[in-house]
Amino acid sequence: MLMNYHEMTMSEPRDSPQRRKQFLFICTLMAAAFFHSVLQAGALASVVPVDGVFPGGTFVYKYTQRDYAATNSMVESVGKDVGLKPRDYADQLYTVYLDNPNDMGGRRQRFAAGYLVTDKAGKSVQKTLLQRNQEIRPPTPDELWDLPASKLWARLAYQTAELPSVNAAVVQFPFTNGFVSAMIQSWKVIPALRAYAKANGQRPGRHHNRTINHQVTVVSTCSIRDRMCTHYAPLYDGAKFLLGQPDSDTYQATFSSEPFVTRQGIIRAARKVFPGAHYFLPNPQ
Repeated sequence: MLMNYHEMTMSEPRDSPQRRKQFLFICTLMAAAFFHSVLQAGALASVVPVDGVFPGGTFVYKYTQRDYAATNSMVESVGKDVGLKPRDYADQLYTVYLDNPNDMGGRRQRFAAGYLVTDKAGKSVQKTLLQRNQEIRPPTPDELWDLPASKLWARLAYQTAELPSVNAAVVQFPFTNGFVSAMIQSWKVIPALRAYAKANGQRPGRHHNRTINHQVTVVSTCSIRDRMCTHYAPLYDGAKFLLGQPDSDTYQATFSSEPFVTRQGIIRAARKVFPGAHYFLPNPQ
C-alpha cells in the first residue's frame, strides 16, 4: 500500500527529529529535480551563433501579446490544427519573437506561432488553416487580456506573411518542452541572438559591408524528439519578419509613458476579482 507524506507522519509530533529529517529529505529531492531540469534546459550552455540560412516560405500564423513562456502552448495548438504529432513539429512549426523579453513586460511580449509553407503539400495545409477562420469568433479586448492561453489560442484568427530566405545567425540550444526551458530561452537565448543580429545585421546592396540599424527578430523551430531548438536571427530584410508590426523600439515607445497604475487596469482587475462587477463596471478598452 502506498502512503503519502502526511499519512506517514500523522502519528509523530510536529517537531520530532524524524519528521524534520523526512521533510528535509523531500525538499532535497525536489531541489535536486529542479536543478536537474534547469541543467537539461541549457542553463549552463553557451549561446554561440554560427552562419546559416533561414529557409523562408509562406508563414501561416496566429499573433498575440503574452509572456514568451506561453509560446509552447500556442505551437501545440497550431500543431493540432495542422494535424501534426509533437515529434514532427521541427522545421514545420515556427515561432517569431518580435521583442527582447528583458526589455518588455510579460503581457506585452509579441510573438507569432504558425506553419511554414515550403512546398506543394504545405499549400494544402495553408488552405485548411485559413478555412478555420470562418468558425472563429475573435476575442474582445477584455477577453484578449483575461482569457487563459488554452482558450485564447482557439479564438485567434490565422494570418499569412511571406518570410524571405536570408542569411541568419543560427543557434542550436537544448529544449525540454517545459516551463524552465521556455524561461531560459527568454532570458538567455533570445537576448543574445538579438544583440548579435543588431550588431551584425545588414541590408544587402550598395552598402553591403556597412552595419546599419537592423530591425531584429528571432525565429525558432523546436524538435521534441531531438530535445533541441534551432533559433534564427535574420541578418537581412529584418522588416519582413515583423509581420506588419512596428519594430520593438517603436512599439515600446507607445507605452513607455503610461503610468504604472491606470484606470483601465483598476477596472479590469475589479471585474476579474469581484463577482458580478462586470454588470456595472464598463469594459476597459
